[in-house]
Amino acid sequence: MSWEVTLAVLFAAAVHAGWNALVKHGRDPLLETTLIHAWLALPAWVVLMLGPCPGPTAMLCLAASTAVHCVYCHALAGAHRSSDPSFAYPIMRGSAPMFTALLGVVVLGERGATPRLAGIASMLAFGIALWAMTHAPVALVAALREASVLFALLIARGLLKERIGAMRWAGAASIVTGVLALRLA
Repeated sequence: MSWEVTLAVLFAAAVHAGWNALVKHGRDPLLETTLIHAWLALPAWVVLMLGPCPGPTAMLCLAASTAVHCVYCHALAGAHRSSDPSFAYPIMRGSAPMFTALLGVVVLGERGATPRLAGIASMLAFGIALWAMTHAPVALVAALREASVLFALLIARGLLKERIGAMRWAGAASIVTGVLALRLA
C-alpha cells in the first residue's frame, strides 16, 4: 500500500472518529445519527442523479450497502447511548475488518489479501475509504481504517474528558502496533 493511500485512510479514520464523538456528545445518539445520515442523503442523491445511471448490479450493491449501513448506524447509536465512546467505538469498529475481509473474499473474489457534524465528515471518510479500496486490497484498507479506534480514544480523553483505563490504552497500543506492522510488511 502506498504512503498516499496509507495517509488518506488514516485521515479518513480520524474524521470518522470525530463525527462519532459528535454523536456521543449530542443529546440523543440515535437522533444525531439519523440527522447526520439524512443530511448525507441529499448530496448523495444529487451525485447519483447527475452521474450516469448505474447498472442493475451497481444499484443492487448500493441498496445492500445502504441497508447494512443503516443497521450498523442504529447499533452504533445504541452503543453510544449506553456506554463510553472509548469502549463502544472499538467494538463497533473492530468488527468491520472481519466482515469486510469476509465479504471481499465471498463477494469480490479477493484471494490472498495479506499485509504485503459531522455528515460531510462521514461521507468524506467513507469516500476516502472507497477510493483507497480501488488502490489497495480491501482487507488492508479495512484493517488500516481501524486506526480510527485510536483517534476515538484520543478524542474521548482530550475533548470529552473521559477517564481512560490501562486496558483501553493497551488496546490502543495494539492497534498502533498492527497499523505499523501492516504498513511495514
